[in-house]
Amino acid sequence: MRTVDHANTARTAVIGDSIQIKEHMALIKDIDCEVFIVSNKLLVLKYIVTVILLAALFTFFATEMEKDMQMLNEQNARLTDEMDTLRQQNRIHENQIDDLSAQIESLRHELAGKQDKAKPNKGNDRDPEMTSLGIYTITAYCPCPKCCGKWADKRPGGKVYGAAGVELEAGVSVAAWLPFDTEIIISGRRYVVQDRTAEWIRKRYNGLIIDLYFDNHEEARSWGNPKMEVFAVR
Repeated sequence: MRTVDHANTARTAVIGDSIQIKEHMALIKDIDCEVFIVSNKLLVLKYIVTVILLAALFTFFATEMEKDMQMLNEQNARLTDEMDTLRQQNRIHENQIDDLSAQIESLRHELAGKQDKAKPNKGNDRDPEMTSLGIYTITAYCPCPKCCGKWADKRPGGKVYGAAGVELEAGVSVAAWLPFDTEIIISGRRYVVQDRTAEWIRKRYNGLIIDLYFDNHEEARSWGNPKMEVFAVR
C-alpha cells in the first residue's frame, strides 16, 4: 500500500514539474516575442533617426550651397559692373586719344602751312582773295584698291583720272563735293577739286570732307584726318 502511495506521489510530482516546465516554456516564448517586437521597433526607430539625420544634413548643405551660389552671383554682378565701367572708361580714353591725335595733326599741318606762308612768294607778292568755307575734315587717299576699291582696276594706260576727267596729281588734286576746278587753300597750300568722294562718305560728313590725293598708300595713311579751315580762292 505504501508503495502505491509512493508511486502516486512521484507521478503527481512529475506531472507538476511537467506543468511548470510548460509554463516556463510559454513564458520564455512570450519573452522572445516581446524581445523580437522591441528589436524591430528599435530597428525602425534607427532607420527613422537615420533618415531624419540625412534629411537634416541635406537641408544644411543645400542651404549652404544656396548661400554660396548667391554670393557667387553677387560677385559676378559686381565684376560685370566693374567690367562695364572699365569698358566705358576705355572708350572715353580712346575718344580722348583720337581727339588729341586729331589736334596734333591739325597743329602739325597748321605749322607746316605757316612755314609755307613764311617762304617768299615767287612771281606774285599779293595773296589771293579767299573766302572761308568753314571747318572740314581733311583726309587722304591714293590710287590703291584699299582707297579706291573697284575703281583701282580702271586705270587706262596706268594713269589715274578723277571724276572731272583729268589726270590726278599728288599735292594738287583733291576729292570734294565742290564744283570741279574750284581752287581751295588748306593750311596755306593751294589745291584743285578734280575728284569726288564716295556718296556714303559725303553723307557721313555732311559734305564737309576733302580728300587729298597722294601717289602711295603710306603717305596717305600717315596724313591722318585733322579738322582744318578751308578757303576758296576767288
